[in-house]
Amino acid sequence: MSLVEDSSSPRPTPLLSGFFWGGLVVSYLFTRLFAIFGIPVFIDEAIHIDWAHPSIHTFLPVDPSYDGKWLSIRLFALVTRLPIADHVVAARLSVSILGLTAAVAIYLIGRDLFSRVAGAASAILYVVLPFTLIYNSLALADSVQLAFGTWAVFAAVRVTRSARWMFAAIALPFLLVATILSKFSAIGFAILPALSLLLLMRPAEWRRGLLRIAPAVIVALGLVAWLGKHGMLEVFKTKASSSWREMTALAWQNLFVAGAWLWGLLTPSIAILAIVSLGWLLVQNNRGPRFITGLLCLTVLPVLLAARVWYPRYLLLSVVPIVLAIGGAAGSVVAQISNRSHRPIAGTILAAVLGVVVVWPIARSGFVLFDLPDANLPELEQWQLVSGWPSGYGMAELVSYLREQAQATPGGITVARTIFNDHPLHTLNVYLAGTQSLSLFTLGDDNPNHVAELARLSTERRVLFVLLTDNGAPEHIRDPALPLLKCGTQIWAYTRPKGTSGLIVYELRCDENQIKSLTTTNKTANQGRVAFRPV
Repeated sequence: MSLVEDSSSPRPTPLLSGFFWGGLVVSYLFTRLFAIFGIPVFIDEAIHIDWAHPSIHTFLPVDPSYDGKWLSIRLFALVTRLPIADHVVAARLSVSILGLTAAVAIYLIGRDLFSRVAGAASAILYVVLPFTLIYNSLALADSVQLAFGTWAVFAAVRVTRSARWMFAAIALPFLLVATILSKFSAIGFAILPALSLLLLMRPAEWRRGLLRIAPAVIVALGLVAWLGKHGMLEVFKTKASSSWREMTALAWQNLFVAGAWLWGLLTPSIAILAIVSLGWLLVQNNRGPRFITGLLCLTVLPVLLAARVWYPRYLLLSVVPIVLAIGGAAGSVVAQISNRSHRPIAGTILAAVLGVVVVWPIARSGFVLFDLPDANLPELEQWQLVSGWPSGYGMAELVSYLREQAQATPGGITVARTIFNDHPLHTLNVYLAGTQSLSLFTLGDDNPNHVAELARLSTERRVLFVLLTDNGAPEHIRDPALPLLKCGTQIWAYTRPKGTSGLIVYELRCDENQIKSLTTTNKTANQGRVAFRPV
């Protein structure tokens, strides 16, 4: 039994327990499965799956850690080998299953820190938030990190707060390693065991607690040191500040940015309630709220202080302490009301209050599922998921169009694109590689010789050249390749919802004069595919 559980939190009846877990699982699976098939493939998903299941056209990162996402990419590599035709769906399903286990872990953390009511309320909030709905449904390293990180928090709580700590002490090192290797931004979790020791145990118990957490601390810090020694933490140099002066300037700016993102992805009702709930709990001067506050700092402060290039999903782990704070406050209110009245009445009142509070996140999650362009997401998320070039809107239509053209063309077609990290490269690698009637050509668009090679190919085979567009103009193509468009005819185009970005397909038919003008006499020009990798 947890050291914080008491007789005021009786076990629910099997019927009530079955109703709760059945409703939670069904709601989770319905919403996530709908999102899996409804949200267009995001560019980072396409990149990760392309890396996980590479073809001869895949530009793998030089860093063997896969840009700090080693375990996530290996997971996608495993699931994309299952007999599921759509690799994106396979990877998303694996993430969604992990997300469901995270909901269970959140319940257990809330139960161990506060009560069963707190655990149940926290798990419900986790399921209905648009923030988690989106990222439980996309094949991203942040989502994998969230699942392993949540279980690591549960193990840390069990190690320091439960008489049944042995299994948790064995599991904690593995969970910390999995959390960090999922995405290296979680290296701060190496101090999670120490945080739980300091904030959840009395000073008189620290010596005993230190023996319990020692293996986890040694393993986690050893992993971080090993990664640093082998140069695998270099990824932070491009995204994190390197001086205290820059950190000071960034912190204030990032605070407002983070607030705006959480306001939109948690919704205002949940954001406000989280602040009020955490304050309410801290006033009670218990160790559980202190730990939640420390966990919130662990998941948010590194980003606020050091991040120069970052996105809303970098705050995904902060969902765990946020929902636990609200759940803990809900459990505390129920306990206090129950001391003065009948428990059913207290439960009814609390359920009504929570029902009103969650209307906003449920409504926004509904828009995510059924009308993503009008979901009123933060501006950056709207750009990434709907209107901007990272969005996958139009890719299903493009893939269908190219397949139709390949089948309708005797001898098949060649689909060309540049080497920019965008959908024409990675998503077409995922969906079109290996088709008999369709071959892919990856154009080194800064190499005149490679450009001329593609022009010559257009005289031998039907070549379709795919590019992104901005305001209707071709984008992500550099000067040496621009002359190709003069021997191309636009045959297909797509503009994303509520945006100016889109996709365009040219059919290339270059004649000998055009090929001659494209051929360079520069002897130092690279031959074949170039090594250029955009940042």
